[in-house]
Amino acid sequence: MTTSNQNDRELAQLEGRLHDLAEENAALARKAEALQRTVEEQQRAMKLLRDGQDLRKRLYQTLAQAHQESQPIHSVPETSDAAAGVSFARAFPAERTFEWQATRDTMYANPDERFQAVCHIFHHDWVGMRSAVGALPGWKLSIPSANGLPVPDIELIIGLLQEHRIAKLVMHGISDPMYALSRALTQAGYDQQYLVWHGTTTQWVWDDERRFAQSAIQMAREGKVRRFSAIRRGLGAIVGERNFAPQLVNMPPLFADGAVAHRSHRSEHCSALAPSWNDLRKNLATNVLAAQTVDRVGEIFVVAKNFDLPSWIAPKVRKVPYRDHTSMLEMMATMDIVLNVTTIDCHPMVDLEAMSVGTPCVRGPLFLDGLEDHAYVRATAVDNPMSVEDVGCRIDSLLSIEAQELQDMMTDYKGALLELSRQRYMEFLEI
Repeated sequence: MTTSNQNDRELAQLEGRLHDLAEENAALARKAEALQRTVEEQQRAMKLLRDGQDLRKRLYQTLAQAHQESQPIHSVPETSDAAAGVSFARAFPAERTFEWQATRDTMYANPDERFQAVCHIFHHDWVGMRSAVGALPGWKLSIPSANGLPVPDIELIIGLLQEHRIAKLVMHGISDPMYALSRALTQAGYDQQYLVWHGTTTQWVWDDERRFAQSAIQMAREGKVRRFSAIRRGLGAIVGERNFAPQLVNMPPLFADGAVAHRSHRSEHCSALAPSWNDLRKNLATNVLAAQTVDRVGEIFVVAKNFDLPSWIAPKVRKVPYRDHTSMLEMMATMDIVLNVTTIDCHPMVDLEAMSVGTPCVRGPLFLDGLEDHAYVRATAVDNPMSVEDVGCRIDSLLSIEAQELQDMMTDYKGALLELSRQRYMEFLEI
């Protein structure tokens, strides 16, 4: 009996010891697994670090190569130059140099889920293109036109593109910083790049316009972009096989109901707005003189600071200070007509912005490949933009159209233009 009890105790002790060993073994196994996970995490972290270091190295090398292929983005000042500090700060800015989804670039956009993987890249200060991009669906990235983007900012941009699963990049215009960014993003794996040129060969009389346009065409011919499109069509024979022949047309901006209030149309003593700057392209003097000859026009508001006509030839002119983009739209909405009969514009946003706030806009010949036979185009387009008489007649006839009929024309044209622009961009971007 005593021996049996002793055997039972020994067996119980052995079982207890076996249980303890099993627990210790399980704990060791868990520790081993934890250590293995730690090692794997450290290996992944080291790989990410090496990948990041390799990417940064490649970005620096790519930017250096891009800068060699372009004229200098900034000139290095003499050490005795008082502007040396300013030049250094411009070249190596302390603050972020780009804008992502800025309010002014998104508040008037036409939403479309089919463009979720698209990012438009454009410049802060190229206001016409910026307005055009602001109406398009997709993500928005604005960069400087003169100062280079530092590598840390390019890394932040890459992170944003990855975060939002962006696959297609649309460059609107080209500049030295844009070219360098394009090369850097290609190095980071973003090879679905498309280039939209918002210019004309007429503008090649200016050195920068000529150089940047030729750089854009060369990118297309060398296969650095998947497709090239000129808003002013007809460059296909020069661009080559990557040229997109159907014309991309700009979208009218989208305004929320009540965002911009348009006042009632007046039949006499109408107000006209000439919102453009004063150069050969904008044809400002012809617009103003033409409006001056129309009896029903009582006031002509001009924004350009360097525009001046003597009161004996243009007594109706009123100079007004320049406004920001939103304030200019609000001013357009208070007018009876906008004057924008230009000579060599591609597809001016002034026309579309005025129409979208309910104000008709006279325009020059644009030679678009769609909707040119629409009633609103026939009512607003001038065949000879150089003729004061022709522009004046078009202003007078446009102001003679009954208000509701004119609004119906604009509404119909706006819808048709929006759909045409959507379809063209989808075809261009292979969506």
